[in-house]
Amino acid sequence: MAGQGTAVLELLEERPEIDLVLCPIGGGGLLSGTVTAAKGMKPGIRVVGVEPAGADDAYRSFKSGAIVPMMNPQTIADGLRGMLADKTFG
Repeated sequence: MAGQGTAVLELLEERPEIDLVLCPIGGGGLLSGTVTAAKGMKPGIRVVGVEPAGADDAYRSFKSGAIVPMMNPQTIADGLRGMLADKTFG
């Protein structure tokens, strides 16, 4: 997760005026790293996790308070077919 945050660090170094980052959610590592790094650099920034409606296990998990696996994700975005884990869900 920590290594994943470098992408947003580079983005904010190039474009410090950004105040909103949309981040895809697959297994949750990229979002975890993005939030940690972005908030560390710019505490007021807003980071929003996004995923396709046909592969919305993170949304369902967030709403239920527990990991809800997606058995047959419907998306062409292969990177968003990952499943959340205890570390990334937390």
